[in-house]
Amino acid sequence: MVIHRMKPDGACLFRAVADQVYGDQDMHSVVRNHTMDYMLKNADYFSQYVTEDFEQYVNRKRNDHSYGNNLEMQAMAEMYNRTIEVHQYSIGTYNFMVYTVRFRARGNYNALQTFPTQLLGVV
Repeated sequence: MVIHRMKPDGACLFRAVADQVYGDQDMHSVVRNHTMDYMLKNADYFSQYVTEDFEQYVNRKRNDHSYGNNLEMQAMAEMYNRTIEVHQYSIGTYNFMVYTVRFRARGNYNALQTFPTQLLGVV
């Protein structure tokens, strides 16, 4: 198992998914924009879980330094047709298996790769 460290800049969740989908964490803006577009197209569902104006929420989350959360993870799981499982294996540390995204106690997501060719292969 290899941990791919993500930059702790607010885009770490999107970086971790980009690392697993595209093999490049610098594609995080693409993942973020696709995620927010997907949520907007499915506003009837996602807006139920947001306490602020949904369009304002989506616009705020488009900012590269806005942290992702469980709602964005749900959208990415649906978009990429992958299950997200959350595992706590030590105090303050969480694993997400998107293709596997790891969350550290300090609030940063990293990507775990269990197989060398685990990329989704999105074209």
